[in-house]
Amino acid sequence: MPYALLLLFLFSSLPMASAELGMEDYQNTLFLACDADDECDLNNAAAGEETITGDASQASPLTPKTIILTFKMEPSQTQMALLPDIMRELVVDLRVREDALGWNQPDLDVYLRLGANEQEWSLSGSGVSPNLPAPYRIEDEPLDLSAGRMLRPNDMIELRITFVLDRPANWELQLRGASSFTIPIEWSVNPATANVDEPSSDSQPRYLVDVETSSSGALVDGDRDCWEFNLPKHEIFSITITWYNVPIEVEQPHDPPEIIGENNRRAEKPEVRTTFDGDKLVMAMQYRGLAEGDYSACWGGLPGHFQEYKWYGRFAHEGMGPTDPSHFTGDAIFKTGTATMGDDSKAVELEEVRASSLFIGLILIVLILGSMLMMPTSKSRGAALSIALVLILIGGVVNPIITLGEEARGSGEIEIEELLERHMEAIWQVSSPSVDGQTKVEVIGSTLGVRAGEEISLIMPIDEATPLYDGRWQLHTSELENKRIDNLVFDFLAKKGISPDSDGSMPQQAVDFILHAGRAITLDLLLLEAILVVDDLPNGAAAHIKWTMVSATSTGPSASPAWNTRPNDISLADWAMFQRALYPDSMAISYCDCGLDELDFSWGPSDSFDADDMVTSTGIITANGVTEWGTQLLTAGAAIVLLVGYGEKKRRDNARELAYELAYSSPLYSGTSDKWK
Repeated sequence: MPYALLLLFLFSSLPMASAELGMEDYQNTLFLACDADDECDLNNAAAGEETITGDASQASPLTPKTIILTFKMEPSQTQMALLPDIMRELVVDLRVREDALGWNQPDLDVYLRLGANEQEWSLSGSGVSPNLPAPYRIEDEPLDLSAGRMLRPNDMIELRITFVLDRPANWELQLRGASSFTIPIEWSVNPATANVDEPSSDSQPRYLVDVETSSSGALVDGDRDCWEFNLPKHEIFSITITWYNVPIEVEQPHDPPEIIGENNRRAEKPEVRTTFDGDKLVMAMQYRGLAEGDYSACWGGLPGHFQEYKWYGRFAHEGMGPTDPSHFTGDAIFKTGTATMGDDSKAVELEEVRASSLFIGLILIVLILGSMLMMPTSKSRGAALSIALVLILIGGVVNPIITLGEEARGSGEIEIEELLERHMEAIWQVSSPSVDGQTKVEVIGSTLGVRAGEEISLIMPIDEATPLYDGRWQLHTSELENKRIDNLVFDFLAKKGISPDSDGSMPQQAVDFILHAGRAITLDLLLLEAILVVDDLPNGAAAHIKWTMVSATSTGPSASPAWNTRPNDISLADWAMFQRALYPDSMAISYCDCGLDELDFSWGPSDSFDADDMVTSTGIITANGVTEWGTQLLTAGAAIVLLVGYGEKKRRDNARELAYELAYSSPLYSGTSDKWK
């Protein structure tokens, strides 16, 4: 009897035969499973037949036989799931029995459907294994999610394997754990089981005995959740709602709830302080002037969206609430230096090449040419002046002209201010509730606001460079210093003419924009500070960035992804390492919708970022001229001119003295300077 109980316990602890892509470990893998040769599906459990087989006895090079094996997930998907950018592994253990050494395995065409997204791969059978048949395998393969990252309930998941045999053969597909694919899902939820607040609606609100006790719920699709409670006499009634992190594609609206009293009276919009830290969005709201009585708090969702929440009420006194402006610091300054890895003690200041150096070079050349043409010189002095001419021409004329040209702003180039302005404009456009989630992901998550397939052409001044331990140089620009994120965001809204509504609150689109733009602009500045790395020390004080952006895996929370595009000259692996190491350990942004144009912003830089994580892009072009020794060449040429001039002066003085001596010693000289015999 004890053994029977033990076996019962062991079997009950195993995952039931199911089919689901979700964030549980066993839900990350779907096994190819068959109950019979023609009854196959995708399953989370390694179950069913051990193999399925088939023959192609009539196959020949003239009449090849095509075999198609289809596996659909049964039962269908019940969860919402966020698909990752990378499939961890696909294994297909297909064998041809007559090919004992694995030399003539057929090529496979593999088709994978994940909801609306379709993937296709061709796997070569040649050289699968040098000694014996081995599984076909794909590892860390990028997924095409152009149709959207979300997998939704009832979406189809299908794997289709196609291969051709051109000779008589028998094939077998190894199952029961031998063939599968693994997709690491980072977020998933079953909306039906998460909707714990039901019933709750306008017609059937959920009654709360104590409104100050925390209550949980979920907004599923276009539901409208309503909670009923009684308010005693009070000064201020506050509500705090915590919206838990979901992918931005399914995020519900975060409008303040409607507070409905007796006779269908609506409360005025509250003062709201919103804080977003990547894991959750917390809204703290204060309502004033609510009379005693019964009230309902209601908020509604959008079709196709889902988000869980927790909320509670509090009674407070004037001046003690969470949105009191006196408790709002408005600290939103980007602090440079967090991504600086160079040796500051060996920093090299970079100065712009000035036209004065070109002017000096031209004057010296005129003097040299004039002296060579007007005054006879010895061969040695002529050779010295010729050398000086070449040195001054290179260091004082050619090098400054080329460097000045390289430092100049090119056609189509923009500065950092305009880059940030463009990024904020794009975020503003997608902050509207009418914009689909996939577009929001592409825009908000894009690096510097530049989406895949777009180009960026940027110019910035460079003030100094610090050496890295591996010989590269990190560039530093004062354009990143003392940037106030709040000023940038609110100045943008002011230019747009966005102002509070008649009730004193900002439109919800503006609030969403403030939170997303504040994070995005900070990450833009952080990335620019970290990515300005070049192989050689520049000669000039300007850098140009010319990139064509391509797709990349994103980092950060699913509700606010970051850096999902990369320069096309940086590999996907290098970019992933760079972004993972650079992304801050924590980020939180708060906005008080209470008459203040201020943000609270705090972030903890990554502790793991170091010089080994820094990437070098050939798209960062610095002003180098023709030589790094331009000033030295000009100085050397000028020194030669001075030496030659000094020598020429000494020669003339000596010649004059000799002439006087000869004249004074002549018998024709009478003893006075003006009388001769």
